[in-house]
Amino acid sequence: MIDKWSLCDNAEQRCAFTIITEHMLQDDLQQLLIFLTRIGGSGKSHVIWAVVDTFMQ
Repeated sequence: MIDKWSLCDNAEQRCAFTIITEHMLQDDLQQLLIFLTRIGGSGKSHVIWAVVDTFMQ
């Protein structure tokens, strides 16, 4: 997914995506709360769509 969504170009996007997906893969029942913040156009929505795509797989 990282390559599919071109997250390898941005370390912060890749880090957020990795934290979320690793939490999902560990079957951790505790809720994960994550706050994505940056200026407009920094790729926050891009990360969210990559996570949604991952959850749909």
